[in-house]
Amino acid sequence: MSIRFGEKTWEEIADYAKRDAVILFPVGTTEEHGSHLPVATDAIIAEDFGNELGFACESAGIPVLLMETIQYGFSMSIIRKWPGCPNVPTRAFMDYIYHIVDSLVLMEFRKIVLLDCHGNHDCLLRTVMREIADRHNVYIMILSPAALCAKTMSALPKTT
Repeated sequence: MSIRFGEKTWEEIADYAKRDAVILFPVGTTEEHGSHLPVATDAIIAEDFGNELGFACESAGIPVLLMETIQYGFSMSIIRKWPGCPNVPTRAFMDYIYHIVDSLVLMEFRKIVLLDCHGNHDCLLRTVMREIADRHNVYIMILSPAALCAKTMSALPKTT
């Protein structure tokens, strides 16, 4: 059975809302990551993290729906000097994410997790979180794989 939001009928989505399902919303971007990684690295991480977390929820009996991964976002100008970095201005990005989350809240979803897989999105997603809380008194979560694995990553041997 699929956990993907977009593969459900509207009746199934309404049922998930009634069951107090968790919405996982992966947010990546597309930008340069050196000559050794694809430009979609952040989006790939977001997609994979969303899938793994979604399957873990499902295995634990937690109703969950996985949104489509955001592929494009904001990157600072220093990064945009390389090819492969379509850019979305900060306010347009925040408005886009806000309106999707706002729609989910209006559908009666209350457990919404933004999977932040791009460092430059942190403050932007936090602004969305605060605006949703202010408007709906619903507190969404921002979860960063980088923050979750920081201790493990820092313990890995460094290469030169």
